[in-house]
Amino acid sequence: AQCLVGSEMCIRDRQYISSCINSILRCTSIVPVVFVVDNGSTDNTPVTLKKYEVDYSEVICTLLPENFGTTISRNLALKNLPSDVSYVCILDSDTVINDQALATMIHILEQNHDIGIVGPTMMNSGGATQLSGRNFPSLGIKLRKAAPFKKMQARGAQMEKPNTPVVQNIQDVPYLLSACWLMPASTIDTVGFLDENIFYAPEDVDYCLRVWQAGLRVVRCWNAQ
Repeated sequence: AQCLVGSEMCIRDRQYISSCINSILRCTSIVPVVFVVDNGSTDNTPVTLKKYEVDYSEVICTLLPENFGTTISRNLALKNLPSDVSYVCILDSDTVINDQALATMIHILEQNHDIGIVGPTMMNSGGATQLSGRNFPSLGIKLRKAAPFKKMQARGAQMEKPNTPVVQNIQDVPYLLSACWLMPASTIDTVGFLDENIFYAPEDVDYCLRVWQAGLRVVRCWNAQ
């Protein structure tokens, strides 16, 4: 299957960008086309990206003069998808993906045509598992997490965790953190692009809600890590 990976960049150290792109290029289960949109980086990131573009024909870079936020930059890539792309993977610039996780998620989409977005079980740089699939934010969750009491904070964190069943390593969740999304190209045809009225968060909440409203599922894959 051919996979387009749209990687949104912002003002970050270039080492993160290199790690992200290198992890994509190492994947052997796909034939990737990598769109990189730089959001006005002020370090040497544009130089690094131009070198990738010269060295790898599958890497296509767009350099923006300033930070336009997540939605505009990601849509620049999404609006230029090649017609033969099967799957779209959206990655943050500091996210590293591996071939096993990507192949596992592609298999899930191939077997479940009612899934609009699948996300992996993500880990931070220290190896701790992150809550990549969450309940929709609410005032109660926000107030508890912002409270100065640890018990209240813990309760707020617990309320974020979906209690839907995990069936064959797949869990339906209200929304996925957009640090790593994989979707069929048809999801974009059905749901449309990201809402450019949103500069940054909660664009992930908004888009996943629209996926659900379109009759498609949003799922976390527990064994894609």
